[in-house]
Amino acid sequence: MNVCFEILIPIQSEISKVRFNQPGYEWDGGLYPQGPEEAFFEYFKLRKSTVPDHIASFLPVALQECKWQCISVVEGLVEFSNRIPDVNSKTVIDAVILSDL
Repeated sequence: MNVCFEILIPIQSEISKVRFNQPGYEWDGGLYPQGPEEAFFEYFKLRKSTVPDHIASFLPVALQECKWQCISVVEGLVEFSNRIPDVNSKTVIDAVILSDL
């Protein structure tokens, strides 16, 4: 099963509890970025990217003028979904991590 979850937020917004770092390698005294910025939060690996114009066009007209960034959840959704109790189960999730953002 493939699951995709992306969050669009204004580019000037910061998520205080999530620290994004750009992966890279150092060679001959120089640092060379490799790919988009990434972060880890609880179960999730997050990736920051720009929002393509064809996606931004789905936003309300008043919001299309704003510059947006996309935060993609690239790993951890399956692990998190395994923690969600069955509807018929009496198990309770011990923490709601999204409220920590």
